[in-house]
Amino acid sequence: MFSFLPFDAPSARSGRGGDDGGWEQAQLPAAQELFWRERYLSEPYFVAGRGYDQYQPAYALGWHAAQQLDRSILNTPTMASLAFAAQDAQLSVQWNQRVSASFLTWGQARDAARAAWMQALCPKAMPSRKDSDLQPQVLALLLAVYMAGRQTLEAVISYRGAKHNKAMGQTLQRIQLEMQGLLEELKQILPAQALQQHMHSEKKRPAGLEMLQDVWRDALFLQDESVSDIQRSLQTWFNSYLAISLDAVSLKLAHQLKRHMLTLRGHITAIQWMDSGAA
Repeated sequence: MFSFLPFDAPSARSGRGGDDGGWEQAQLPAAQELFWRERYLSEPYFVAGRGYDQYQPAYALGWHAAQQLDRSILNTPTMASLAFAAQDAQLSVQWNQRVSASFLTWGQARDAARAAWMQALCPKAMPSRKDSDLQPQVLALLLAVYMAGRQTLEAVISYRGAKHNKAMGQTLQRIQLEMQGLLEELKQILPAQALQQHMHSEKKRPAGLEMLQDVWRDALFLQDESVSDIQRSLQTWFNSYLAISLDAVSLKLAHQLKRHMLTLRGHITAIQWMDSGAA
């Protein structure tokens, strides 16, 4: 039903002669290159730790392979999807024969190739959303993220054991500074009025009582929070980000939230490693 010719793209290789080039050398049109560079972090198949360079060959494969088909009869998502499924085996062969720099298997690259294939046959403009136009549900979730972050920061600050473990203390100090940066970014995103209402509703302990409790903890070497408590709090904060649909926010904000999640994942790993080493 669908004819397909193996893609060679001799003109797409950047200054390399012979047959030593591969899919990793294939160039996308400038508009598509920009599209996927800005988009890939928000794609459902994105895996933390994988850079654009690993996905680019898959985008090139999907895009250029789709150009060989008759787009006049494959201009609906259903037909384009069926065409991709019909060519999956041949695309897999092309991927395995030509790709060397991506380090992804075809199973790991398939969704990215399919995304570029679909974009070539049924192009969709990237949604233009402003952070100020966030839906009420998204704002509520972002506010929950902010509050979870504040609670996590308080857990880190309350951990008194850092005074007796220099390495852990240095790690938590760095994490605390980065957490404060994340919270400041979230404050810039959230409407001031909504944030003030939540902050006003919080019950604060008298300052004198807080100071007295601090003195007691320091004298008795007590810890408000354990390392496990901090890990759980960080994980809760991380999970609160997962509740937000990145398709419902601007691309800029989606990238920002992804970066926050990667940062928190790094903090969780660092504390786990430090705690394991201390044990």
